[in-house]
Amino acid sequence: MKTDKISETLEIVTIEDSTIEVFVTNVNTESEAEVILSKLRKKFSELHFSLDHEDCDKVLRVEGFHLNVEEIQTLLKINGFTSDVMNE
Repeated sequence: MKTDKISETLEIVTIEDSTIEVFVTNVNTESEAEVILSKLRKKFSELHFSLDHEDCDKVLRVEGFHLNVEEIQTLLKINGFTSDVMNE
């Protein structure tokens, strides 16, 4: 009886952990969410955004590397929305 051995070489690459930031907003409707998400994605294309306008806190979740909270909040503010970083 012959047994074949399969050997694999695994290389582990460590990548800097991404940052997740959660904001409480006043984005109330689906159309408002679509507009602001479009603007956020256009300006910060390297980040991932999701917004739950049906949640009581109107939660905006942002994930990515080199995330700048102040710039995100400024974009929300100039478009008429409030945002506060959600405390844990």
